[in-house]
Amino acid sequence: MDYQLKVAGQVYVFSSESEYNKAKTLSQSELKTYYKQITKEDDLQSLDDSFNEDESVENEEEAEEEETSDETSAVGANVMMLEQQISELNNTRMLLYNSLVNTTSLEDYETITNQANEIQSQIQSLRSEILSYLDGTADTSSSTTAQAASVSASGTDGSSIVNYAESFLGEKNPSKEAGENPFVRVQRGGSCDDFATYIIDNSVDENSLADWYKDLSESEKAWGPDIFRAAKESGATVSVDEAQAGDLAAIDLNGNGGMDHTVIIKEIKDGKVYTVESNGGSVVNKTYKTSQICNIARVTK
Repeated sequence: MDYQLKVAGQVYVFSSESEYNKAKTLSQSELKTYYKQITKEDDLQSLDDSFNEDESVENEEEAEEEETSDETSAVGANVMMLEQQISELNNTRMLLYNSLVNTTSLEDYETITNQANEIQSQIQSLRSEILSYLDGTADTSSSTTAQAASVSASGTDGSSIVNYAESFLGEKNPSKEAGENPFVRVQRGGSCDDFATYIIDNSVDENSLADWYKDLSESEKAWGPDIFRAAKESGATVSVDEAQAGDLAAIDLNGNGGMDHTVIIKEIKDGKVYTVESNGGSVVNKTYKTSQICNIARVTK
């Protein structure tokens, strides 16, 4: 049984329902590329063509489809992943621009503006990469896009942590005004540690939290060294290569090898760690070198 899809005066015939269903989700340009890849035909036939072919041709096409299935799968997966990244980056960029309205600190204004500009550059780069896949110039056999993609897609709980944290971009540290324990949330003035634990406590179901994290007292959650000590003792620290979105990272700001700052990891890519954080001021995205990471703690199961 053949499956026909008519788009802009052209008819595409697919031999399997899975190919047909995938084709329906593609744009016109993506559809043309995809069809060429699975059929090896350079010219599409018009609506008037019958597409009746003899059995030998059909068998040959099936063989060719088998040979190119891995390549097609890689292209489709990478394009979809890149499009997801662009969507997430666009959402973050709009949140940043919207937050500028309420920003009173010049330092925060510059930080947010620079981050928005950097995100726009990333979006343009990703769009160029998508075009390279669609026109067939990308090397899918050696592509690292799948591994280099934003780790914010790794794990539902990790994504929840990052998304909730970024909902406060440009706003004051929410841990300044929230919480029942005044020592943690008010007296300390909303530190970086308070922000991180406040976000985790309010975005992840308790059943999904790691046992070592649930055992922390409120005062321990307010002090980064206590957090990472408990994680290390429980075997919950991970390497840079194993890091996921929503993990906590201890950052060395002074270059002395010691922990100075606690951040929520959004993405690690090309030797850089992209974060969501706040240390008494506004909630912002920042970037550090992975060499500045002292430790990484996994707070979810």
